[in-house]
Amino acid sequence: MKSQIVQINLARLSNEVFVEFFADIIACMDKFGAGAIGIKQTSDDLKASFQKVPTVLDAVRKSEYTIALKTQDKFRDEVARGLTAFVRYLINSPDEPEQVAARGILLLLDHYWSIPKRSYQKESAAVNDLLKELSTTLSVERLTLLGCTAAVERLRRVNAKFEELVRDRYAEVSGRPKVSMRELRAEIAEKFGLMLYRLEGVIALNGIDFTPELAGFVNEYNVIVNSYKIVLAQEQGRRRAAKANNDKDDADDESNGNDTPETPEEQ
Repeated sequence: MKSQIVQINLARLSNEVFVEFFADIIACMDKFGAGAIGIKQTSDDLKASFQKVPTVLDAVRKSEYTIALKTQDKFRDEVARGLTAFVRYLINSPDEPEQVAARGILLLLDHYWSIPKRSYQKESAAVNDLLKELSTTLSVERLTLLGCTAAVERLRRVNAKFEELVRDRYAEVSGRPKVSMRELRAEIAEKFGLMLYRLEGVIALNGIDFTPELAGFVNEYNVIVNSYKIVLAQEQGRRRAAKANNDKDDADDESNGNDTPETPEEQ
């Protein structure tokens, strides 16, 4: 027998939408009365878990460091691209020593050509490796001849500033609550699944029209879920667009979508 309760994949909802969804579901339960519906215990359990959300969510919202890191990373990317473009241009210099020097430096830069496309941590490691390569005696001589020493120092300063921001962010993260949003989402999803299991049992045993409250709750619940399924489709579209634009994921930022459970099971 087909379920009369509409299902939704909670794992694909962002933190903000996940919280809004359960606020609406709990309001719906309160409106019709969990006791009258026959799901009081599972409803109370779900509410108890949901009450932890404000404290945990406040701790994982984007901090001042999130925007600063993204801005500094883009600046670092542009400096790296600018240096590469300038050296590539000098390969066509009419001065043969400059051509030779440019080819030598470009070999190093091309080895790290994908730096701007890497994640934060991998990019920092690659930039540090590149800066070591550019600090050898031969490289310094070539950079001096090409007039690029200032650009390399600029890349060094920009990268150092980025790493400083990362350290500051780590300090901030260490002060966050020990329960992560990922763990709390899993807990809430489990309680929600138990509530739906209980609700299915009530309907199977008594019928959906057993009480006006039960019928009203199921109807309004399905309307809520369907509306969020539309939101889910819109979110997935935005994520695909971001991926197509090669936006970077910050592995330390729990609010960028990486904190959602990976298992795409229907809850």
